[in-house]
Amino acid sequence: MTTRAAVKPAAVAEASDHLSMLIGLAAVVFSALYFISDLIELAQGGFSTAQLALTYAAEAAIPLFVVGLYAMQRPQIGRLGLIGAVAYAYSFIFFTSTVVFALVTERRIGMLSMPIWAGG
Repeated sequence: MTTRAAVKPAAVAEASDHLSMLIGLAAVVFSALYFISDLIELAQGGFSTAQLALTYAAEAAIPLFVVGLYAMQRPQIGRLGLIGAVAYAYSFIFFTSTVVFALVTERRIGMLSMPIWAGG
């Protein structure tokens, strides 16, 4: 026979508030990192390994907090919200793979410092 511990509603509400704060903070921090990586790329006139690593770190977190934002709004957000969250999260999984491709290509042929408009 197993016994279940009763979870106090106040403790659940407090945990939910902390989780909401964490997801919101992640959304702000990783979006800011992504924007900063774009500014670095603009200032350098192209990609660099450090800039791509920052972009990778920011983009890899975006699908996680997007799904978290969806989960925090359930059940009010509905099915369309789920479809939008999954599509947005998946697009950033794809974008993250393009950063990995750029990093691997740079290591193989060393052309990463060339601006993208230079026809490289």
